[in-house]
Amino acid sequence: MSIVDLARPLVRQVVERPSLQTGEASIALGSVRHRRLRPCANAFAYSSYFLRLPLRELHHALGSARLISHNRWNVLSFHDRDHGPRDGKSLSEWIDALLREHGVEDADGPVWLHAFPRVLGYVFNPVSF
Repeated sequence: MSIVDLARPLVRQVVERPSLQTGEASIALGSVRHRRLRPCANAFAYSSYFLRLPLRELHHALGSARLISHNRWNVLSFHDRDHGPRDGKSLSEWIDALLREHGVEDADGPVWLHAFPRVLGYVFNPVSF
C-alpha cells in the first residue's frame, strides 16, 4: 500500500471542506517519473500527491482544515521553515522582498506554491514549485 492509497480518504475529507473547495488550497494527486541513461539505465514511476497553496492567504486557506495545519504539527502540515530561506519567516514576505531586490515593485497578485507537506511531522522536500 502506497502513501497515496493511505492519503485518499484524507484527500476526500479535506477537499469536501467548504474552505478548501474555493480554489484557495488543494491536494493534487499525480505521479513522479524519472529516467536516466548514465552511468547505468534506471527508471521509476510512482503515485504521489502535493499541496497547492496560496502563499499570500496561507493561514486563511488552511485555518479551518482539521487534518492539515500551517506551522504546527498535524497529520499533514506545511511549515514556512521548510521552504524559501528556511528561517521560519513568512514566505509571502520573503517572495515580496526577493521581487523588490530584482526591481519588481508592483507584484501584488497571487503566489502559489506546489510542495510536499510534512506527514506526521516528517519532512521530505525533494522539490517545490
